[in-house]
Amino acid sequence: MKHLAATPLGMTVRCESELTEVDGRRLVFSVKAYDDAELIGEGIHERFIINSGKFMAKAQAKAAKR
Repeated sequence: MKHLAATPLGMTVRCESELTEVDGRRLVFSVKAYDDAELIGEGIHERFIINSGKFMAKAQAKAAKR
């Protein structure tokens, strides 16, 4: 994210995101934030689709080692 402008206390902030790329399990989003007057921030956000069962099994196995 790149911060572009400050927002005064009490002003509404609105965020938008758009899925711009899908590469296998990788998802890339363009994100923008606006206040009532102007664009205040923008950037790129990347996420990965995971197998939740496999993820939770690994997490639980790690917790059991403590």
